[in-house]
Amino acid sequence: MGGKKKGKGKKGAEEEDLSTEQLERAYYKKCKANGVKRSKQMVAFFEQYYEDGDHIKKAHFHGEMGAKGAQALSEALIAVR
Repeated sequence: MGGKKKGKGKKGAEEEDLSTEQLERAYYKKCKANGVKRSKQMVAFFEQYYEDGDHIKKAHFHGEMGAKGAQALSEALIAVR
């Protein structure tokens, strides 16, 4: 009775994971909107990604980020799904 379900994309075709680049753009945008400086640790995480190509899987913050900085990061993480 029902029709065939259409698959998403072609078999074997993998989409490139751009989540780290999207997170970087969203984080920079949110920092600017909240009027805070970007965290040196986050900048280092992004630089490490571009050098190695490994996505950010864990992040431990040892420095102070502040409420607005934490808000910018949280909003950026929410924006990247």
